Amino acid sequence: MLAAVVPILPGIHPRMASETADATIVRGLEPPGFLALHYGPQTPIAMLLAHLLYGAILGFTWTA
Repeated sequence: MLAAVVPILPGIHPRMASETADATIVRGLEPPGFLALHYGPQTPIAMLLAHLLYGAILGFTWTA
């Protein structure tokens, strides 16, 4: 998710700056970058933990 979908967000979101252009008044959101590391080094770790938790909950409820 972080490697495939998040880097294309600047092309979709009208207020997000791209990797090549700086942020302006209109495009004030910082681009996420690879694995959303521009939002902090804890972002990929939190996303991995969230996916694992979601998978565990789904797995336990599916078998119950």
